[in-house]
Amino acid sequence: MSDATSNEIDAKEHKAIADQINFIRQELQKDAPETSVVLEALQKLVDMTKEHFKHEEDHMLIESYPGMLLHKRDHDYLVKGIKEFTASLVDNTVQLSPDLGEGLQSWLRYHMKRFDDAFVDFASHKS
Repeated sequence: MSDATSNEIDAKEHKAIADQINFIRQELQKDAPETSVVLEALQKLVDMTKEHFKHEEDHMLIESYPGMLLHKRDHDYLVKGIKEFTASLVDNTVQLSPDLGEGLQSWLRYHMKRFDDAFVDFASHKS
């Protein structure tokens, strides 16, 4: 896969993930957010991110990216956190809060700035 094609896929996937996070944020800001809607949206986010992370990690392997382990660890951190929150929500040990949406959005911004930009920089200098 060419870098241009890979970058186009990444951009589309990043936008879809950001859109999904925004959907979750909007639901959580309602006066009475629906737990079932949030749970479904979180599962969709996990599915989307796992697919995207696989594409990114495959690209990192091809490029022999030395920062792959730390990058992957941050991917795993997000998925684990969402799964743990979802389980707690199902068990009624946590309540829905707009903080969840804000946290997801903060993670995405941080991850893209800290990890994705570093990989793009590495790959572009390698070409």
